[in-house]
Amino acid sequence: MPIDVFWFMVIALAVHIGGWISIVMDKSTDYRDILDLDYYTIEQKIRDMHWRDFELFLGKLFEWNGHTAVVTPSEMDFGRDIIIDNEIFVEAKHYTTSVCGREVCQKLIGSCAMFGIHKAIIITTGEYHQNAYEYQEELNQRGEFYLELYSMYDIMNMIRRVKSLKSLEELKTIA
Repeated sequence: MPIDVFWFMVIALAVHIGGWISIVMDKSTDYRDILDLDYYTIEQKIRDMHWRDFELFLGKLFEWNGHTAVVTPSEMDFGRDIIIDNEIFVEAKHYTTSVCGREVCQKLIGSCAMFGIHKAIIITTGEYHQNAYEYQEELNQRGEFYLELYSMYDIMNMIRRVKSLKSLEELKTIA
């Protein structure tokens, strides 16, 4: 076997194994301790998260708010990062400087169309471009799909709801 083919196969196997390791590691992450912090610190922790941790945290946040949430693999996710209650696709964009625009919306709605899902949410730590809001309005008026655009404000409201409805001791019993 030529050396180039051998090293290609070794790298491909390592990437494959690395994907399985990341899935196993993802499931063991626990974010409940973030709820013990004050709101300013929580927001800073969220902004400082790695993009994958942001996706996993949002999955937990939806669960704490009474939903079932499946966080998709970090690669080959078909344009959605979280599946809520088997009927809502969520795309998480952990941006510090980028703006979330129409293209992100279109990609998520394309994934919804492919899987027969009619509701979608985009969540970003950044800002939305005006063309994302225009696309959302046009899409929602047509009625086939419904798109919501969540910002850090909405994330913090979800956290406030969790902190007000459940004691932290009760949250510790939630998977």
